[in-house]
Amino acid sequence: MSRITESLLKKLLFKVLILSYSVPLTGQFSVEDFLSSSLSDPELRSMAEQQAYLKDNSFSSPILREVDTRIRTNDLDTSPEDYRLRLGFMNPLQRGANSSYYRSFSAYLDIKQVNMFSEVMFSRYELLSRHIETSQTRALHIRDQQRLEELMESETISFGVEDMLDMDRTRLKLELRLERLAGTQAQYEFLIKQQTPFSGQIDWEDYELITPQTMREILNSKTDSISPLIVELMRDKELRQSELVVEQAQSRRNLGFFQTEYDIDRGNEFQEHMGFQVGVNLPITNPDKLEHHYDRINLMEDESKIEKEKKEIENNSYLLRSEFNNTLSRYTTVAEKVSAFGNSDLSLFMEDTDVFIKMMEYRSELSEMKISLYHDLLSTFLKILTYNGKIASIPRVNYLSDDLNIY
Repeated sequence: MSRITESLLKKLLFKVLILSYSVPLTGQFSVEDFLSSSLSDPELRSMAEQQAYLKDNSFSSPILREVDTRIRTNDLDTSPEDYRLRLGFMNPLQRGANSSYYRSFSAYLDIKQVNMFSEVMFSRYELLSRHIETSQTRALHIRDQQRLEELMESETISFGVEDMLDMDRTRLKLELRLERLAGTQAQYEFLIKQQTPFSGQIDWEDYELITPQTMREILNSKTDSISPLIVELMRDKELRQSELVVEQAQSRRNLGFFQTEYDIDRGNEFQEHMGFQVGVNLPITNPDKLEHHYDRINLMEDESKIEKEKKEIENNSYLLRSEFNNTLSRYTTVAEKVSAFGNSDLSLFMEDTDVFIKMMEYRSELSEMKISLYHDLLSTFLKILTYNGKIASIPRVNYLSDDLNIY
């Protein structure tokens, strides 16, 4: 199992343990139900809460930076002689920068949610794939065990001591392998059941899995869309640029002020008591200028890293398609071998125990290789769909089913 798969399964197990004490049972297992329940994943709920907060709370700046009232007395007498009202104005550039940041942040959260949903979907598909692979391998060895039991219980064939030892050794290996597979299958089923509760057990025997040919047709279908992972990097870059513009505007947020006053001791008429002052902040000096230079340099470095990550995503997309084609070639080779030996009748070799066991083990090894290669192919296929965003596209498609059911 790859490190990526192990990491995803560990994350999934962690989330399962949190929810495992309050899960009611429902009906039989459904792949579509399991996939659609990913919309309630805790990580996606957190992202939805952030988007709801942005929607309900504006990032637009107020026109006034401050409103200040003052009262002055010339002595200890409580009667004031001077009243003042001071209004500080916000720099319009900062208001525009905050609005731009709000739009950039909203767009970034939208695409991040899409990619997070793709990751959640991939982890669920991967969990189902591992369960199917384990179930198929276990069913394969159960059939081997039954064939061996039939041979050992045969009354028409007499076995020597060496033959009995060989058969018993092979039977013990099968039993131990089946016990291990049963434990692994139960673990995967536990994880699935905690995510989407159901009664009974999962049975894949009659389920029509997507064929390698269908996978190839989907991947060969033309798409002009940019990978959501690259879109996220581009929006992340725009967000960082917006942050820098906000910081620069904040350093000149004090545009100036307007102050009006009423002085009781000055003059006799109302207009003589009244007065006003206007102040303008001249942009001659900026104490944050050096810090802005540092921020600009850091932004250049971040942009370089983003471009590097973008290139890595493009390279990985190409390598995944190359890996898919290579795995498909190996799968086809093994599938042809399985077809060739699968039609052979093992009962023809029952007279020779050594040949019977070797033929059975070889057929089993070929079938297990076919199962393993199929799920390697499926995993690569799902990774490609994650890279190009199809795995989370609308309408939702069940990519485990050969009919590509919509749910």
